[in-house]
Amino acid sequence: MRKIIYITAGFISIITFRGWCQFENIILPSDLKQQTIITEPPTLKKGYMRAGINFDFIFTDRIFDKEGNKEYLMGTNIYSKSLTFMPGLQYGLTNRIEFWVRLPYYFKESNVSGRIICPFVDFDSLTSICNKGRGIGDLETGMRYQVINEGELFPSLRLGLFGILPTGPKNPKNIKNDEEYDLPTGFGHFTLSADLFLKKVIYPFSITLFAYYDYNFKGTKVINPYEDAIEFKRGNLFGTVTGIGSHLNDWIVLINSFHYYTMTESTYYYPEPIKYARRWVIEYNPSVYFQIRRFRLSEFVKIPVKGKNAGADPSYSISIQYTF
Repeated sequence: MRKIIYITAGFISIITFRGWCQFENIILPSDLKQQTIITEPPTLKKGYMRAGINFDFIFTDRIFDKEGNKEYLMGTNIYSKSLTFMPGLQYGLTNRIEFWVRLPYYFKESNVSGRIICPFVDFDSLTSICNKGRGIGDLETGMRYQVINEGELFPSLRLGLFGILPTGPKNPKNIKNDEEYDLPTGFGHFTLSADLFLKKVIYPFSITLFAYYDYNFKGTKVINPYEDAIEFKRGNLFGTVTGIGSHLNDWIVLINSFHYYTMTESTYYYPEPIKYARRWVIEYNPSVYFQIRRFRLSEFVKIPVKGKNAGADPSYSISIQYTF
């Protein structure tokens, strides 16, 4: 009987010890830094830091016109492309407050080519214009605050506030003539933004809702070479993103989301105001995340589905992050 009691007590102690060890593994800081985009909290924990870089590629030669039809730019061989390197840093000030900063570096290029035919003066010529721009963009910085922790029945809620500072060059440079010059890489105005993020995890799935509003202040810049700087006001931007994520396994996450945004009309003063029409777009955004310990690799595609007065070509992004 005594042997049975000893064996039973030993068995219970082993189970208890194993359960305690498993619990400890879950709350170790090294494990928390390896959480996926689904299981991690909306803000970094206190003292955690995440560094990363985004690579964005955009090629544009088609737009949604004012009727919502997809067409080529001005019906000629006109296109632009942009490659952006955007390093960023996030830091957890507390378990609920996170600070972040990003500074993009652009490689821009715009191309116009076509054939000019004037039979009355016996003129036939091909023309091609290629302008490039390279340099830093506008600095983005802000804070996020987790208002509500996620519970069994309700989602987590995070609020954000950030600004964009016009640190990038806003005017054309190295002007050779009206057609040859370096493109600016900054927008030339301040932006103040606020956002709201809701997230509910039903493992292995997550449901998210993200909404944001950008208020653009007035600015001044040179629009065309050899002209004086003019005042302008870019339209304000409102957008929402709804997404559903799922774990394909312990370290791969697939997210499908839809992004809607609309921008109010922009105004340029020459000095008389010239207004550019309101634009809106609906995009389908599939993305995949690979969580390899503290490294996170993600790939995004933005596919415009419908819109007006906006770009209609897909764009691509790759992001690499590491949590310290």
